[in-house]
Amino acid sequence: MQEFQYLKGKKLNQINESLRLIRSAENHLINKEFGISCYESRLSAIISLKKLADYLNLETKNNTLRELYKQINRFLNLNSIKYCIDYLDSLKNLEISHCDTYCADEIPGSEILEYANKDDAERAIKCSREIYNFLLLNIINLN
Repeated sequence: MQEFQYLKGKKLNQINESLRLIRSAENHLINKEFGISCYESRLSAIISLKKLADYLNLETKNNTLRELYKQINRFLNLNSIKYCIDYLDSLKNLEISHCDTYCADEIPGSEILEYANKDDAERAIKCSREIYNFLLLNIINLN
């Protein structure tokens, strides 16, 4: 993260939040909490795309992965991460309306998430990392 020392305050905090969620998802994977791991991976991707939209000075109308993808893709080619967007978007039923926006360790009603398996969680983490790395690469190019 040294190359991003010029980022200050809220901008850096949002990028750090995305990475924190990926790391938390990895911990949940280790603890065999696959649903929560998938959820946090997906949330990390949303935060990364919102941050990228901020850097492109785009007003985001919607916070869904699909809508963020459509808005950003008009200005920046997202083909390299489209598979990840599609995969993580398929996990949208992991969103739980009564869960805090930034679930860290536990999701109320987590029994709803029990259908997720290890492969789902590993793929979700991989995809959220790819989107996060795409964000970092483009921040360098936009500054």
